[in-house]
Amino acid sequence: MIEVSGSAERWITPDEFTFKITLFERMVNKQKLTMEQQETDLRKELLALGVDVAKDLSVFDLTSTYFRQKKVRDVLSSKDYRLKLRDLNKIAKLQDLADRLNVSKLDLIDTEHSEITKLRRETKMDAMKAARDKADYLLGSIGQRAGKPIT
Repeated sequence: MIEVSGSAERWITPDEFTFKITLFERMVNKQKLTMEQQETDLRKELLALGVDVAKDLSVFDLTSTYFRQKKVRDVLSSKDYRLKLRDLNKIAKLQDLADRLNVSKLDLIDTEHSEITKLRRETKMDAMKAARDKADYLLGSIGQRAGKPIT
């Protein structure tokens, strides 16, 4: 009896990207740039980019901070969105959009592949074939052949 193991590795390019977009209410020229204005601009720009905002854009987190200066007292809030893109070519356009809208933060938080289960299965089959090949050449060196696998 001979015991062998096989391994396989596969590098894939993700086809689903999840971003976190952070918007902050802020004062611009002594005028408050509201969350509503920024959200409207963000949605409009994402639609122009070809993103289905109803399906791929969702609120992730909300915060508010009391803001106090000499003559101005207000509450400024921030909002985090989660955006899923399914096109690698839209990432550069999203970065340009973030620059144009003066988005506070744009983070890539997750990547996935839509067919990961299928790819894992194929990689496991490649590992089994590698183990079989290893058994064949090890046993071939002593003039034997591999039989049925036990486990």
